[in-house]
Amino acid sequence: MYSPERETGSAEVFGPAFTIHMVPESEITVPTLATPFIESLLKDSVVFLSQPKATFNSVWGGLMSTRAQILKSEDVIIDEYF
Repeated sequence: MYSPERETGSAEVFGPAFTIHMVPESEITVPTLATPFIESLLKDSVVFLSQPKATFNSVWGGLMSTRAQILKSEDVIIDEYF
């Protein structure tokens, strides 16, 4: 779950932050986006995604990773909150 470099040396990621704060579906007070957030990624950005801790499904997977690579994102960091 960590970069291979974490085990053998220092791993650093650098780039503009693209932050995403996921909320439970039951949260109705947040605005919805006109297009999927993944389409807004900037080249060389580092995606920082916060997901609810009680989420039982994946909020990021192979398709999201592939699209982020195509859009030239640097890295993805996923954090659980709550």
